[in-house]
Amino acid sequence: MPANRDEKGRFIKGASGNSTGRPKTPEEFKRLAKEKSIDTLKAVIAIIEKPEINEAKDIISAARLIIEYAYGKPQQDVSATVNTGGDFTLEIVSDKENATP
Repeated sequence: MPANRDEKGRFIKGASGNSTGRPKTPEEFKRLAKEKSIDTLKAVIAIIEKPEINEAKDIISAARLIIEYAYGKPQQDVSATVNTGGDFTLEIVSDKENATP
């Protein structure tokens, strides 16, 4: 049993499950990605600009890729209602406009 787990296999409070953190991206990978980024963007744009030779799903995927990198993904609202079976109901809403008072 790893030192950061209890007898039931659960993490011990205060003990990290990933003490070394996320592995670093190799510098060579970053450099190559940056070198090819303009050519890659041009290829994605070419898909959008040639609808006669590309399928609609490919054009939409290319357009979504460009928009998401340029402006970020749109916020997705999440809500959940949990009936505790007791005296209260827990409601979690990330969209403040639709929250009940």
